[in-house]
Amino acid sequence: MIIFYGSRDIKKTVAENVPRQCNRCQQSHNIQIQRNATWFTLFFIPIFPYVTNYFLRCPECGIFLELEKSEAKALIAGAKQ
Repeated sequence: MIIFYGSRDIKKTVAENVPRQCNRCQQSHNIQIQRNATWFTLFFIPIFPYVTNYFLRCPECGIFLELEKSEAKALIAGAKQ
């Protein structure tokens, strides 16, 4: 019996209009929050995520800054209000 397993990276923008000042260009923009998850796959079907990272992306300068999960959740909740 042959079993195919591996991993797959799935990137998703979870919030787009988060008003915040960029750490690199020092300008206030509507910054995006992106979630990158690495999923365990079985027969090329994603089963469960085992690594999840959150990033801020500045649309002006293009920098990605990694966030802690709690900080990302707070920013997402603030953006939805």
